[in-house]
Amino acid sequence: MRHPRGWRALEVRLDHLITVSTDGRVFFHSDRAALGGRPLRQAVWAAIANATGAAALRTTQNFGNPDGGVLPAQIGGGYAIGFKRAGGNPLILLAGLDIGEAHLAMETVDPGQPAVRADQVVDRATLKAFVDGATEHLIDLYRTDGRAAFTKVKSVFRDPNGPWRHGPIYLFIMEPTGYTLFHGAFPDKFEFRTPTDTLRDEVTDLLILPQIIQAASSSPDGGYVRYFFDNPDDDTDSATIPKVTYARQHDFSARRPDGSTFAVPLIFGAGIYGDPASGQSQSAAKDWLARFGRTVASQAVDMIGDRLSTPASGKAHAQVAGRTLNADTLRTWQASGNLALAEESLDDAAAIGGSSFADPRPVSAASFTPSINDLLFRSSFYLPVAADGSAGGSGHGRWALWGQAAWTEFDGGSGLSQEGQVKTGMLGVDYEIGNMISGLAVSRTWGDGDFEVDATEENDIETALTSVFPYLRYALGERMSVWGMLGYGEGSMWLDENAIDRSTKTDLEMNMGALGFRGDLMTASESGGFGLAVKSDVFIVRVESDDHENLSSIDTDTRRLRLGVEGSREMALARGSLLRSSLEVGVRYDEGDADTGAGVELGGGLRYTCPEKGLIMEANARGLLAHEQSGYDEWGVSGSIQLRPGASQRGLSLTLAPSWGVASSGVQGLWSRADAISAASSYEADPRGRLDAEVAYGMGALGGMGLLTSYAAVEFSDSNPFRVGTRLNVGRSLELSLEGLHRQDPDNSDRSENALMLQSAVYW
Repeated sequence: MRHPRGWRALEVRLDHLITVSTDGRVFFHSDRAALGGRPLRQAVWAAIANATGAAALRTTQNFGNPDGGVLPAQIGGGYAIGFKRAGGNPLILLAGLDIGEAHLAMETVDPGQPAVRADQVVDRATLKAFVDGATEHLIDLYRTDGRAAFTKVKSVFRDPNGPWRHGPIYLFIMEPTGYTLFHGAFPDKFEFRTPTDTLRDEVTDLLILPQIIQAASSSPDGGYVRYFFDNPDDDTDSATIPKVTYARQHDFSARRPDGSTFAVPLIFGAGIYGDPASGQSQSAAKDWLARFGRTVASQAVDMIGDRLSTPASGKAHAQVAGRTLNADTLRTWQASGNLALAEESLDDAAAIGGSSFADPRPVSAASFTPSINDLLFRSSFYLPVAADGSAGGSGHGRWALWGQAAWTEFDGGSGLSQEGQVKTGMLGVDYEIGNMISGLAVSRTWGDGDFEVDATEENDIETALTSVFPYLRYALGERMSVWGMLGYGEGSMWLDENAIDRSTKTDLEMNMGALGFRGDLMTASESGGFGLAVKSDVFIVRVESDDHENLSSIDTDTRRLRLGVEGSREMALARGSLLRSSLEVGVRYDEGDADTGAGVELGGGLRYTCPEKGLIMEANARGLLAHEQSGYDEWGVSGSIQLRPGASQRGLSLTLAPSWGVASSGVQGLWSRADAISAASSYEADPRGRLDAEVAYGMGALGGMGLLTSYAAVEFSDSNPFRVGTRLNVGRSLELSLEGLHRQDPDNSDRSENALMLQSAVYW
C-alpha cells in the first residue's frame, strides 16, 4: 500500500479510528459509538474538507486530494484521507484526531411526533406502535434526505430527552444478516458488528438474533420474540425477568449510479422488560383456574348431593372384565370364597343366566381369573329391576347407576374482567345397604372463557378435566344424614393469547374434599306432600397447572361454606309416578384465590319418578342473588337421569366403563379390538384415564332367537370419540356388529378421524 504524502513524518494516534460522512457528520467512532450521527462544528469540518478536498464531493463524487492531508493543530491535529466503499457513499477516515463533544455542533433535529413515545410503552401493543412509529419517521426522513437520513436519525433515536429513548426502552436497526447499524442502548457493544452467532438467551442459551430476524421477516406486520437479556437500567444484570422484542422489516429503495434501483432491507426493533401481556395472562389464568376449580367442586357437590337425596331401588346386573355374571358363576365364586352374595341376588342372577343372551363363555373361579387391566378396561354395569320396582328385604343391598349434567356461567369479579362457562357430565354407580350408601362417580368437565387485555383484544382460556369422586353417605336416623366425598382429576388448559398470537397448553391436576349434612324438619309423608329440610356443605379444592415456557406453574386454593333451607312438595301421578318440586334459599361464604366474601343463593328443581319404568328424571337451577364481591355473577342449570332396564337386556340401558392406562399389549390389542375406536389406525389409549358411556336399546329379533341392540356411545377423553352402531346376538354362538366412529385429533382441532368397522364372532 502506498502511504499518503507526509504520513511517515506525522506522529499520529492510532488507538482508535473515526469515519466522517461527506455531509460533515460522525459516521463511526471506534471508541465512542454513541457520537455516531452527530454533526461536526463548522471549523472542524472545514479543516477536514480542505485537507481532503471534500468540498468538491457534492458535484464530482471524487476527492480533490486523493492522498489526504494533515489537519491543523488548532482542531487537534491528525490526518484525514478520503475513500469510497464498493457500492457505498464516500467517507473520510480520520487518524490521530480524538473527536469529542468539543468538536461537535449543537443541532436541533425534528424528532417527529410518534403516536406512542418510549415512555408510553407498557405492553406488546404499545411496543408495536412504538416501533412502527420509528419506522415511519425514518421513511419520512429518507424521502427528503436520502441516505443521509440513516446517519442523521441516530442522534434523534439516541437522545435520552427525546421521544425514542426512555430507560430500558430503546430502538435498534440492523440488516437481515444481523449486521447492526444502530443500537440505542449499547452502541459500543453492538453497532457495526454482526453478533448473530454470539448473542444468546441468558437462560436458555439459544441464539437471539436468528429468532428476531425470523419474526421480523416472516410477516409484513413483523412479530414478537421472548427471551432473557441484559436490562441497561439494571446494574445487577439479572436475567430473571424476560424481555419481549417486537421487530419488523422494511425495504428501502436505493438508486445506483446508472439510475437503476435496488432494495435495501432493514429491520427495526425494540423490546420491553417484564412481558406485561404474559403477566396479565398469568394473573388471568390463575383467576380462571380458581373459579374453574370452585365451579367443578360446586357441581360435584350438588350432583352427588342430589343423588344421595334420591333413594335407590332395584337389583344389579353386572359385567366384569367383559363377562356377564350368571347364577352358576356367582354360586361357584361364592362356594370358593371369592364372592359372598345374598340369596336373592343369586336368584336374580339365575334369571339373567337363564336368558339365551347370556355370555356363552363360562366363568368360574377355576377358568377365569380377571386381570386388573381387564377389570378396569372391560367392566360395565347394567341395572335391571324387578317388575314392581322393589328393593328386596332387610339386609339386602341395592345398586343404582345414575348420570347427571350441569352447566354454570360466571362473569366479573376480582382481577381482570372474565366471562366463562363450565359444563360437566357425570356418571356414577353406588351401593346402598342399611343406613349407608357408598359409590364412585366419574365426570368429564369442559370450561371456556375469555378476558380482555385492552379495549380491543380478548384472550381465550379453555380447560378439560376428567375426575373421579368416591363418596359415602350415612343416615344418622330417619331425618338426618351426613356425607363426604373426595375428588381427583387430571386434564389440560389451553391459553390463546390473541393479542400476541401465542397459544399455550399445560396439564392440570385437581384435588378436593367435601362434607355435607341434611336434616329433614318435615317430610312429605307426614305433612300431606310438603317437606322442609336444612342442608349444609363445605368443600376445599386445589387446582395446579404445570410449569410451561410461556406460563409459570399455578397453584390455586378455594373454599366454600354453604347453609340453606329447602322446601318441597310432592304430587302423586298416574301409575305410581311422582312429581316433586323444590325451592331452596341459602347463604354461602367463599374464601381463597377466587372471589371472596358472603353471598345469597336461590335454587329450584323438579323431579319426576316412574317406578314402573325404573326412571327418575330431574332438573335444577341455581343462581347467585348477591355477593360481597362487587360485579361477580354466577348461575347454573343441571339435569339428571337414572335408568333401570329389564334383566333380559331388552329395552333402554346405560353402560359405564372407566379405564386407566393401556389395557393390553400390542399383540393382545390386535386380537381384542371390540370397536371402531381401537380399529382406527392412529388411535392411542389415553394413559391418564377415560370413561366410556353408552346408551342402548335392545329388542327381540329373528323370531325371538336373537337380540338386536342399537346404541350410541361417547368416550370422555382428549379426543372424545363418538360411536354409533348396531349389534346382533343370535343365541350363544354368533355375534355381528356394525359400528361407525368420529374422533377429534386432540392436538389439532381442525383434524378429525372417521372409521367404519364390521365385526363378527362365532363361539363354540
